[in-house]
Amino acid sequence: MLIYIDNNILIDYEDGKKDLPLNDELKYVYSYVHLQELQELKEVEDKKNKRFQTIEKLTSNRYVCHNNYNQIVINKARPIDNFGTLNKSLAKIISSYIHESMSHRKDDEISKSFMEKLNIEKKIINNYTPEELFEKYGYIIKLYIEKTCKSRQELFQSLFNILDDLGFWQDKFKKGSNMNRSYDANHAYFATICDFFVTEDRRTMEKANVAYKLYGFKTNAVNYEDFINSIK
Repeated sequence: MLIYIDNNILIDYEDGKKDLPLNDELKYVYSYVHLQELQELKEVEDKKNKRFQTIEKLTSNRYVCHNNYNQIVINKARPIDNFGTLNKSLAKIISSYIHESMSHRKDDEISKSFMEKLNIEKKIINNYTPEELFEKYGYIIKLYIEKTCKSRQELFQSLFNILDDLGFWQDKFKKGSNMNRSYDANHAYFATICDFFVTEDRRTMEKANVAYKLYGFKTNAVNYEDFINSIK
């Protein structure tokens, strides 16, 4: 069983706030997104080294990445080595991608206006199943995605963005919220090779499950408690 954990779960595991069972049946993985979020820790080398050790212990260096055919695969790679690469040429590529994907984002007031024109109430849309969401807003979702993405990874980014604009488990608008949603979308994307995507962020979980349902992935996004109960 393959398990991808969100960064919030990883931090709680590192701090001893959550226990993640380790056995031969449970295979945890990590991606460059975990390392990318680690880059935000400025001049805290001890913390970074501890995170490398945490990831290595949990995942046994199982690294989710793209192969030469742009398919998601699992390789063996130490996080400290990948972090060194990330800090060089790859960092520029990732940074360029994220800032490009963020360039079309709306501010809070425009998003509210968009929802008002469509007569959307959060308390109603948040209770929609993926099927109900597609039935009512499928045309808007499809058009938005067609206009804003060229790859499957960008597809996840665009879907998370339009779901947020529609008010579906909408993120709290604040400085950095667009960048955080980019991280969330990329975590959800790399988790498509896994059985579980475990996150304590309800907004991320709900959006991820819409993506998995829409595009036919077996992955199930769950919170920590449900994950633990499901593997007992």
